[in-house]
Amino acid sequence: MGDTSGAVAAYQRCITLGDRESAPAAALDLGLLLERLGDTTGAVAAYRRCIELDRSSASMAAEFLGRLLEHLGDTSGAVAAYRRCIGFGDRGSAPAAAEFLGLLLEHQGDTAGAVAAYRTAIRLGCERRKTDASDRLADLLEAQGDQVGARAARAHRDVPGKLEFALDDVQHNYGYLRSRQFAPHVVSVLRHGEIVEEVTWVRQEPGFQDGYLILTSQRLLMLRDFHYPDNRACRADGPLPAFEYFAFDRSGITCTVDDDAKSPILTVRYGAGSSTPQVKRIAFRHPRSLRYLTELLAQG
Repeated sequence: MGDTSGAVAAYQRCITLGDRESAPAAALDLGLLLERLGDTTGAVAAYRRCIELDRSSASMAAEFLGRLLEHLGDTSGAVAAYRRCIGFGDRGSAPAAAEFLGLLLEHQGDTAGAVAAYRTAIRLGCERRKTDASDRLADLLEAQGDQVGARAARAHRDVPGKLEFALDDVQHNYGYLRSRQFAPHVVSVLRHGEIVEEVTWVRQEPGFQDGYLILTSQRLLMLRDFHYPDNRACRADGPLPAFEYFAFDRSGITCTVDDDAKSPILTVRYGAGSSTPQVKRIAFRHPRSLRYLTELLAQG
């Protein structure tokens, strides 16, 4: 090992100088170094100092603080740190912190809190590592006897692949991560026990707005993928943009297909029981997708 005492002194000097850009990173690095050296008290203090500076490193510091406090047996402190990390909303740390919080609450017997934490982890998604919060949620629900919820939670893992297939089906030139990044937002709008059955990329009329037409076990949804072109709108620490065009219960809609149009048109009539039902017209770019969708709808 190199000059660790010199490194500690340099980090502390940087923190004392209080530069807005470098001090938070120095506090985080100091915490990591002290933790490796076995100085847990110093590491806790450094992580907390980083969080106080409230800059880009604070979320990661809060996650590391939570894990260290949990290791030291300070469960209340760990819970508070994980919640602070989630509150920062950084997509690199918040999902992992939510999952760690779920595990901790589960071990403490707080089932409701654990379920909420796992759902948060799933909704936020994870760019830094593959999370298995859906599986943990499924196991927890299954242990409670909620087989419907458990089955739906395990199906969350299928959503990115369904979105990706929908884009590939129309040969869009989008990046691989597009569907992976949007999948948590799809999961976030699902009801308890709701499972995504079919996803198609379509064009809605009037206005010719592109989006995902999603058939679930309960509803027909159309969602706008707001990650492109303006991916600044989807920050975890801010409100979600209005990306839901519509959502209809399957039992309250009727669908017909106009095959004579230039592109096949799915006409959705909704508002069951009303004398003047509302109408949505959705143009499909790929007839195969429309045929399969209507077959599923016909099954009820």
